[in-house]
Amino acid sequence: MQFPQDIKAVILDMDGTLLNTEPLHAKAIETILVQNGLNITAHEIEERFYGMSDTEVFKSFENSLFLELDTFLKEKNKLIKNLISQYSYSDFFKLLTPGVFEFLTEAKKRNIKLALVSASENEVIEAILSHLKLKDHFVFYVGRQHTQFTKPNPSPYFLALRLLEVKTDEALIFEDSPSGLKSALGTGAKVVQVTTFSPPLKSQVSLSIDNFSCITFAN
Repeated sequence: MQFPQDIKAVILDMDGTLLNTEPLHAKAIETILVQNGLNITAHEIEERFYGMSDTEVFKSFENSLFLELDTFLKEKNKLIKNLISQYSYSDFFKLLTPGVFEFLTEAKKRNIKLALVSASENEVIEAILSHLKLKDHFVFYVGRQHTQFTKPNPSPYFLALRLLEVKTDEALIFEDSPSGLKSALGTGAKVVQVTTFSPPLKSQVSLSIDNFSCITFAN
C-alpha cells in the first residue's frame, strides 16, 4: 500500500490494531466472571466479544454479576495492568502488529500527526503506551472516558479529528474490529482495516492490509 500523499494525520485504534492485547482483556474478564460464579473461558470471551467495548461486554453479563459497571471496570483495569507488568519490555514489544513501530517512526519523521483512539480505559492506555515506550509517538490519545459515547459511535474519532485540526479527507484511520470500523467510517474519513489479528470485513470497508510492513512512503 502506497501511503497517500494528501494525508496529514493518522489515527490508530489500539487493541488489535497497534498490538494484540485482546487476549489480555479476555483473561481479565474471565477472572472477574469466574470470581462471580460464571464458567466461561478467555478463549470464548475473545471469540464472542472481539473488538467490543467494556461497556458492551458488561451489559451481556450485567444480570449475572453482583457488580456495578464502575466496579467491573476498576477491577478489570487492575487485572490488565498486572498482566502487562508481568511482561518484559522486549516480550511486550513482540505483541506489536508487524511493521507498526517502523510505520509510526517514519510517519513522525515526515511530520504526519499521529493519534490513538481506543475504547479502553485511560489508565490501561497509559500502561500499554508507557510499557512500550511509545507515548511520545502520539500527539494525544482518546480513551473511553473522553467522550460520552464510545465505539461503535463515531464520537471518539470526531473528537480526534477536531483535536488534530485536520479535515476529514486529510486523515487516515486504521482499525480492525466491526465496532471500530463502524465508528471510524461514521466520520467519513478514509479507513483501512488491519487484518493481522482479525478476519477481513469487506462488507464494511474495501481497503485492508495484513500488517503495516506493506505500507510504503514516497521519497
